[in-house]
Amino acid sequence: MSYDLIVFDVDAAPENKNHVIPWLCALDENDDDHNHSADPTISSPALQKWLTAMAQIFPPLDGPLANDDLSDSPYCTDYSFSPDTISASFAWSKATTACQLAILTAKACNVGIFDISGADHALFPDDIDKDNIDITGAINAHEAFRNALDQIKGLTRKELSEALKGHASDIKFHIVKMKDQIGNK
Repeated sequence: MSYDLIVFDVDAAPENKNHVIPWLCALDENDDDHNHSADPTISSPALQKWLTAMAQIFPPLDGPLANDDLSDSPYCTDYSFSPDTISASFAWSKATTACQLAILTAKACNVGIFDISGADHALFPDDIDKDNIDITGAINAHEAFRNALDQIKGLTRKELSEALKGHASDIKFHIVKMKDQIGNK
């Protein structure tokens, strides 16, 4: 099961908010004019900006921004691109964090967002109250991992193995992200 949303370019969307969802549905049905692709460069600059910000926590499964070392991580996201939209399918286990971060990022990048998995309306940047969005899950994910590293220092290999059971993909994701951050400094 996945948590799905569509981010859209507000400049391409209908001005009447009641027409946005039918417009999104029409875009999805009309594959001849709006081919979905794994290439983010076909999307508008505002949508590419949203993707760049989101990919810091939720990297793409494929395409030019993908990192094969993270492919098993629940943070990896299946993105699909068109000129006016980006569709994103997040792991259900990350739905709350993904939703909160996606909405906040949509406001910052001046794009609209439609929560396919739950909302009955689309949000435009002016509709988003950033003071009422809690993204602590996204922000704390990396901090929690760093704290966990401090706590495991001194454990025997057997104790460490027991403590890490079931968390391999999350650990691999954070190790790769930390290596990327160190390499970029």
